[in-house]
Amino acid sequence: MVRYKLAIMNKTDIVKNLLTTIFLSLFLGIGCLKKQHHEILKPRWPRYKFGGIVLDSITKNPVNGCIITVIPHELVYSEDCFTGAVGTTDSCGTFLFPSLPVGDYWINFEKESYCPYADRIMVYHRDSINYRWALLKMSDIPDILVLPLSLNISVEIGKTANCILYIYNQGDALPLKWQIEESSHNVNWLTADPKSGSIPSRSHQSVNIKIDASEISEPGNYETHLLISSNDPDEPTQYVSIKVEVKKQSNKHRIYEIE
Repeated sequence: MVRYKLAIMNKTDIVKNLLTTIFLSLFLGIGCLKKQHHEILKPRWPRYKFGGIVLDSITKNPVNGCIITVIPHELVYSEDCFTGAVGTTDSCGTFLFPSLPVGDYWINFEKESYCPYADRIMVYHRDSINYRWALLKMSDIPDILVLPLSLNISVEIGKTANCILYIYNQGDALPLKWQIEESSHNVNWLTADPKSGSIPSRSHQSVNIKIDASEISEPGNYETHLLISSNDPDEPTQYVSIKVEVKKQSNKHRIYEIE
């Protein structure tokens, strides 16, 4: 007769075995989840060529040695966690990134003596190598200069006074487009003529500022300013301060009757 021994376990052993089983189940389950999550975040996205040419916006000549940086607009998940790329244009102004994952990117252009430029691009499911960009030299952009920036005018009440404001374009290529916005407080005793214009490179234009003291009822000191907006990217707005001293009418030209 075969005898069997019955293993008798106390409560402590039962609890230990139960906890061990639960721990192993949780550990194996989390490991599987991590593996699945890792595989979801890092799919094997296809890669494509991306490139183009960089030209001077005025001469249309190729820009050599322009540093180009491509940065993902949002994190691009790929097998190697792609974070960006840097390239340089050749003597023909061309550049090529041979392997970019499909995605949304910022592309930045930097070249000494040129204005920095940034654009947003999409890499689709095909090679894209025919893009064109034009860069402006810093000396080519409109460069505004307004003289003077402060006007002090004295006028008798009931009369008018005029002065000249000069607007210069110090740029070497593009015209300066400017416009005088409304003066502060919308005063009715100040007018500017003309109120807008276009100035070729290395040229200037004069603006007549007229103060009409007949629109002012009381002598005193009055202040306002003109806001001049333009297509100068560095200084798009200029302020001209105007201070007016309105005096009482002079009596030296009056005629008195003597009885």
